[in-house]
Amino acid sequence: MRILIVETGPTEYMLSMIGFAVGLGNIWRFPYLTYKQGGGAFLIPYFLMLVLCVISLFFLENAIGQFCSQGPVNSWRAVPILQGVGLSVVLVTMFMSIYYNLIIVYSLYYMFASFQFPLPWSNCLSLPDSNCSTTPIVYCNVSGVLVTNWTQENTTCPSSDTIIVPMQSPSEQYWE
Repeated sequence: MRILIVETGPTEYMLSMIGFAVGLGNIWRFPYLTYKQGGGAFLIPYFLMLVLCVISLFFLENAIGQFCSQGPVNSWRAVPILQGVGLSVVLVTMFMSIYYNLIIVYSLYYMFASFQFPLPWSNCLSLPDSNCSTTPIVYCNVSGVLVTNWTQENTTCPSSDTIIVPMQSPSEQYWE
């Protein structure tokens, strides 16, 4: 029994194709990659490659799939030299589904953990070797330095001689 999906118009077809193409990686990673690669200067080659390569290959794959009415592996068997393309599409989809399932599991874990009171990541866990604190520890380094107006009773330290030891925040400790 074959299931045939029929779109009622071009808008429904376009929305279904966008639904297949746009995923969590596009929404979450695109602003980060844009910032990391130089902002607006990154957008010019990105959209150029998007128009020239990605959109044309996307519509080519959809057209071949609709013409053959088969899946990616069988539709690419029409051209014997390109049979590996269909198999690679299936493998990439499999690996991406593993990645997305992991993101969904982390999101669900975070959601259910956020219903607890108090929040598990609001306080440090009592572990024997934990380096966790809500405030950093400040040490005064005066070894070998003659500091005027500083006595042992007065524990103020010049700002140039302070050593701030970073501590792990409670949220970092919870998620690591």
